[in-house]
Amino acid sequence: MLGSVGVLAGGFERRWRRRNPLTGDAGATRGCRDGLSFRLPAMLFGLEAVMQTAQIQWVGEQKFVAISPSGHAILLDSDSQSNKAPSPMELLLMALAACTATDVVIVLEKKRQKLEWLNVVCSGERAAEQPRVWTKFDLLYQLRGRVEDAAVKRAIELSEEKYCSVSAMLKKTATLSWRYEILPPQD
Repeated sequence: MLGSVGVLAGGFERRWRRRNPLTGDAGATRGCRDGLSFRLPAMLFGLEAVMQTAQIQWVGEQKFVAISPSGHAILLDSDSQSNKAPSPMELLLMALAACTATDVVIVLEKKRQKLEWLNVVCSGERAAEQPRVWTKFDLLYQLRGRVEDAAVKRAIELSEEKYCSVSAMLKKTATLSWRYEILPPQD
């Protein structure tokens, strides 16, 4: 199965091509109302990884505008002296916290837990020598609501071991530890 993403003026076009794993034949193309086209029955066999493209535009000094594959923009500042926006390495900390927080919320919802509030504090240590990669992460999950201890622990474990792509990638160079606090629900 192969896929491609083409950028068009004013939006994105996604094209998926799939091959039947049994016959090797390509499926028929079907259009969708939202302008996306798929080769069916791609969904029956799953879709392979698609190359995504981000863009970085220099805006002066050590500042850049990053544009995500979905078209969202964020300002980056690599100069720790001016500190006008997050640095690229800070974005990795935020990405790890956001990725695992998303997993925990979804898993707890599926377990019918009554989560009212979640805060993930992600701390990290970097190597002393260049390249100064992340070497250690510590995550503190702070939760509030009517949630069971075992459900929270399992949700975090599933995020770390199975679902969080950012965690899986960063664990190749860093250790990751976590802990959690369940605060009483606000009534």
